[in-house]
Amino acid sequence: MYAVTYLAVFLQAFFPLLLFRPFTRHVAFVLVALMHVGIGVLMGIPFFSLFMISTDLVLITDREYHSLGTWLRRKRQRPGDSRQQDDSRLKEGMSPT
Repeated sequence: MYAVTYLAVFLQAFFPLLLFRPFTRHVAFVLVALMHVGIGVLMGIPFFSLFMISTDLVLITDREYHSLGTWLRRKRQRPGDSRQQDDSRLKEGMSPT
């Protein structure tokens, strides 16, 4: 239990420094989000946790949101899925049929 306390203090103390590099920014965001989910569940203050997670989302750039959406779409599609071909045709301005 002490390790979780020290991790939370470490994360809060070094959070500004973790924002300088993209990889550490993503790791910091995930850890802070998990910390706030834990606070919301264990302490019974979900609205505070949701508010804090939403304010941390400001730190993610538009390009990163777009990359995440592209990655999720790719993960959702199966190999040989016809929707992938339909999406590429829609981007070109053609009808999917």
